[in-house]
Amino acid sequence: MSDYSDFLNEMGQHKYEPAAADRPLRAEDLEDGIYVARITTIAPRRVESLGGWCWDWTVVIKSGPGHVGRAMTYGTLLTSEYSKNRLGLELERLGLKAESFSALLNLAMEMLPKQTIEFKKSTTVSKQGKTYHNIDAQSVVGGDPALPF
Repeated sequence: MSDYSDFLNEMGQHKYEPAAADRPLRAEDLEDGIYVARITTIAPRRVESLGGWCWDWTVVIKSGPGHVGRAMTYGTLLTSEYSKNRLGLELERLGLKAESFSALLNLAMEMLPKQTIEFKKSTTVSKQGKTYHNIDAQSVVGGDPALPF
């Protein structure tokens, strides 16, 4: 048997920490499927490297294929007309309506925290082989106060 002691000694210097159950979830951690989650916060965030904005949703998963009770923050990059229209469609699915996109975003930040929503997680692979983890809000779930529209 080969002597790997140098390798093992060097690797022993590394503090091994497997992914902890309390680390924030990422979209790629979720299995594809339908989830129910409570929105805790919604906030815009400037992404300097892209010269644009990201719409961050923080949710706690209440039911679904896994990760119940865990928090997850996911973002929608608002760097194209397509991504802005897609976010607008999601917000309309959640019952929000407004005269302008900025008014819609303002209404969402005011009305959606503490709401329970259903979202769909799906994974797609582009022709170039890039994997995308999609999170799409579907509806507000009963049991929470109805949105006043």
